[in-house]
This record gives sequence, C-alpha cells and structure tokens, in this order.
Amino acid sequence: MMNRPFDFALGIAGIVIAVALVGLGLFAITKKSYEPGKVLAKIITTVPLVFSCIWVAHLLGPFGPFLIVFMAVVLSYMWTPHITNVIVSPFTNIFDGGGEKPDDRPFYSIANAKRKKGDYHAAIEAARAQLKKFPNDFEGVMLVASIQAENLNDLQAADNTLNRFCERKDATEKNIAAAWTAMADWHLQIGVDVDSARASLEKIIARFPQTEFALKAEQRLAHLESTKNILLAQHDRPKYAVPKGIHNLGLRDDQDSFKPKEI
Repeated sequence: MMNRPFDFALGIAGIVIAVALVGLGLFAITKKSYEPGKVLAKIITTVPLVFSCIWVAHLLGPFGPFLIVFMAVVLSYMWTPHITNVIVSPFTNIFDGGGEKPDDRPFYSIANAKRKKGDYHAAIEAARAQLKKFPNDFEGVMLVASIQAENLNDLQAADNTLNRFCERKDATEKNIAAAWTAMADWHLQIGVDVDSARASLEKIIARFPQTEFALKAEQRLAHLESTKNILLAQHDRPKYAVPKGIHNLGLRDDQDSFKPKEI
C-alpha cells in the first residue's frame, strides 16, 4: 500500500518524459523538414489517431493487438521518411551542406544581360537595385561605374559613383585603391586626360601614405608622362580614306574598262 504513491509518481514522470521526448522529436522533424506545414498536418492527424486506436483496441479485447499493428503500419508509412531524415542528415550534411540557407549575396546577371543588349540605363538601374540591398558590394559599384565610363562615356558620373563609395566608412583600403586606380585608367584610355588620371592616383597617396597602395600609385605617376605621349600619338594618328571598290565586279559582262592601263 505504501508503494502506490511512489508508483503513481513514477508513472507520471515516465509519461512526462515520454511526452517530452516525443515533442522534441517532432520539433526536430518539423525544423529539418522542407515542408513544415505538412509535418504539422501529420501531427494533428496522428495524435487523435493514436488515442482512438488505443481506446478501440481496449474495447476489442483479444482482437485489440491487430488494430495496434495496423496503426503501427500506418504511422510508420507516415513518419519513417521524416525520422530517417533526422537520423541520417548529420552524416549527409558533411557532403552536401544540408538544408542550411545559403548566404545572401547580390546577383548582377540581369544587369549584365541588359548591358550586353545595349540597354545601358536599364543595366545601371538593375545593378543599383541590388546595391540597395548590399550597399557595400564593390562588384556592383564597379559595374555601375564601368557602364557609365565605358559604355556611356560619362566619366564624371563614374567618378561620382566611385567617390561616393570611397567615402563610406565600411569601404576597405583595397577596394578604395582599386576604385581610384580604375578611374585613372578610364581618364587615360577614354578621356585621354592625364591631369584627371594624376588626380585620381594622388588621392590614393594622400589617403594611404607609406603603404603598398601608395607605392603602386607613385609608380604609375612616374610613368604617366610616357603613357600620355603614347595615348596622344594613338589619338592623333592620321586617318586615310580607302576608296570604295567596284560592286559585283564578277557579275558584269563587260570588264575590259576595269582593267589597268598598260604603261
């Protein structure tokens, strides 16, 4: 008689532990599932099914175990894929990364596609749409600036784009130096403007003195005059007009008039 309270308490504790374990298992299954809505629907279906089968099995007497077996088959069909996924996923995640959400990153495929089609303003808008989400993305900033400089020949707009990026507190030294170096190249190659190219390189020296970035900029400045002469020579190269040839010469019957005169 004295053991009954202890047995009762032990039974309650066992039920609580069992319910907790089942709850944790269902939570893990729901969390790892790609369709948590379906898992919740199965949980809502399973709970009344189990209690109903247990109650009916008790009423059936000796035929009750057959109903329990039938219920076990149905539940195994419903839950085996989810339970297997929870057990096996720690091993498969080593190779395929599991169901972890990939890191958010900008995508410039639409902007590049519009740029290839020649729709440069739409390409800039598509790139800036990504930059609204990732304002510190150097790839997107350089894409906008390159379209402005190389495709629209708007060096001032490209310069403004890169200067706004370089003023950001979260911009890295490497990206700032790369941006101003690219701007110097555009001033030389597109604008043939040595003074503006020199100004861009001098920004690097003033911003990062006595660094490898400043050293590279100083080396570029040392060769700037020779680069200027080469660019000017290419720009001022004389052009020669080539006269248009005779159209459909092989289809004409009379070709004697086109023969060169004998000296």
